Amino acid sequence: MKRTLSLYLIAVSAAFAQTASLTGRITDPSGAVVPGARVAVQSVATNIEVTVDTNAEGFYHVPQLAPGEYVVKVARDGFVPLRQTGLILQVQQAARLDLTLQVGAVAESVEVSAQAVLLDSESSTVGQVIGEKQIRELPLLGRNPYALAMLVPSVRPASGVNNLPIDQISTVSFMINGQRASANEFLLDGAPNSAPSQNQPVVNANPDVVQEFKVETNNFSAEYGRAAGGVFNVVTRSGTNDLHFSLYEFFRNDKLNANDFFANASGKQRPPFKFNQFGGVIGAPIIRNKTFVFAGVEIVRFVQGITFTGTVPRVDQLAGDFSNARNAAGNVVTIFDPATTRANPAGGGFVRTPFAGNLIPANRIDPVARNLLKFFPAPNATGNALTGVNNYGRTDGNRVDKDSFSIRLDHNFTPSHRLFGRYSYDDTPFNRAAPYGRDNPASPGTGPQIFNRQNAVVEDTFTISPTMLSSIRYSITRLGNQREPFSDGFDIASLGLPSNLQAQIGEPRAFPFIGITGFNVTGSIPNIVVGGALGAGDLIRLGNTSHAWQGSITKSLTRHTLKWGAEARVIQFFNQQTGANAVNFQFTPQWTQGPNPAQSSAGAGLALATFLLGVPGGGITPAPPVTQTTRSYGLFLQDTYKVTNRLTLNLGLRWDYETPRKDRFDKLTNFDFTAASPLQAPGLTTRGGLTFVGV
Repeated sequence: MKRTLSLYLIAVSAAFAQTASLTGRITDPSGAVVPGARVAVQSVATNIEVTVDTNAEGFYHVPQLAPGEYVVKVARDGFVPLRQTGLILQVQQAARLDLTLQVGAVAESVEVSAQAVLLDSESSTVGQVIGEKQIRELPLLGRNPYALAMLVPSVRPASGVNNLPIDQISTVSFMINGQRASANEFLLDGAPNSAPSQNQPVVNANPDVVQEFKVETNNFSAEYGRAAGGVFNVVTRSGTNDLHFSLYEFFRNDKLNANDFFANASGKQRPPFKFNQFGGVIGAPIIRNKTFVFAGVEIVRFVQGITFTGTVPRVDQLAGDFSNARNAAGNVVTIFDPATTRANPAGGGFVRTPFAGNLIPANRIDPVARNLLKFFPAPNATGNALTGVNNYGRTDGNRVDKDSFSIRLDHNFTPSHRLFGRYSYDDTPFNRAAPYGRDNPASPGTGPQIFNRQNAVVEDTFTISPTMLSSIRYSITRLGNQREPFSDGFDIASLGLPSNLQAQIGEPRAFPFIGITGFNVTGSIPNIVVGGALGAGDLIRLGNTSHAWQGSITKSLTRHTLKWGAEARVIQFFNQQTGANAVNFQFTPQWTQGPNPAQSSAGAGLALATFLLGVPGGGITPAPPVTQTTRSYGLFLQDTYKVTNRLTLNLGLRWDYETPRKDRFDKLTNFDFTAASPLQAPGLTTRGGLTFVGV
């Protein structure tokens, strides 16, 4: 039995990132090696043939074979030619196939039509290939092939994964061997496909475009860096000499669903739900045996019903009448006048006086608050008999219009010189439903969130000699995530706020976030509602661009297969995001609690009363945008060393360097303890100051 031993840093596979390799030994019936035998490996799909000769010890090695079915032919003077069919190679497989030639005339031939058992015995990599049959036939929610990674031992989904290829973060997030979900590397046809923000894949390839992919969980090759968890390597399909095409549609519809429990409880109709995912692929030759094309298109039209439930003010409360405002125990909540705050005559602390009859006089209602009142929807549900909680309900639908396509071209200049290129594009606008309706600019939600994903790669492979092969690759990956507030462009001066306040706030220009304790709205789908009781300042402007240059050379010696190479990446990251950091106005019960204003209780103070009086309790200033760049460099050397016919060593060495992040507009700073301080005083030598980090 063959044994594989992994030494030094990491084990090494002789296969290229998106290909397989085939190695073996040719002997005669007595076990003697057959040097100088011609080994031809021919693709069944394209008829492209690669030939090598066995070395002095009878070994042959064929690197960089596209995954698929192959025929192996072996010929040598004085021996009967051998033809082996039905050989299936998988992505990143380092397969071993030993063959025996029979002594005889050239006119004779031996053909083995049964599929050989190929041992992946040349590497100690731990992982699993998800094949084309699994990808195309196993059920996939949202048709996200990465979901099948959970078939691999030691791979577990992180919290929040929904497998729908729509969102940026929740699509693919897997923990491998206990590592964090952001510690993985994603490759698409050997090219980097990882976003630098959360390190998730940028492009989620259509399953009909994917040939297969491999998840490496341990001892992966020195060729791979930037991964403490695992490596996801997806290979797309290429065209063949035969025309192939397919069309499909998958759909779900609310006509087949029961109504939501909460919608039923509030007397609302069944939320809308329409999911149509359709498309097709085509593969064909442009020039037979030479140039091939494969393209795929997928379109998603998705309307997902959502039920909103929340608490909104009653009409009497909006007029300042809190005579019937009660807590959960049924007791009236007393409203204290913050303008009466005074020193406690009994000594120690302060006291307040309640409003007469628990009524706020009309002339005490703040003008800005009065302008905001009209944006609250009216209660439309019974709610809690005492507190009025959950007195609002509404059904609506989120809408997704996803368009994606991918096209790949393969061209063979000669059997020893091949070129391929692929471009994948995905545009996904995500239109979230508005809790108060799209005609209400104060609805606590966001406008359309547009995810734009692109990945392109060009690779040139040249066989320098029967024992040496070179490969060079350039790729670019782009991820865009744009989300403006639902009320983008709203003029806050129309609410009575100072006209110069918007200039002080900056971005976003939207209906202000008004947070009132006890008044909010939630949705039956998480992360749809953002903002406060009114308004939202949630803003995302994210753009990630990654360039990668990769090159390698493989050299086959008598008992060594050496591979060395280098890569360089330039990662550009722009991000402006407010979210919870948006400028907001928060109103709490503190300013209307009493009689001791420093002591809270369930029977005193209401945030809505504080809001009507116009006494906010705080806010947050958003962080400025950042425009960062980092560069990454890597060198590797690996050796598959056949010590004996039964013992192989996988040796690998890799060096990586990543530069610190720099901001293009000097918005990053460090504190230098030795720098001359801008603060100087006579007789003192002061040191220490900020230094800017720019590109």
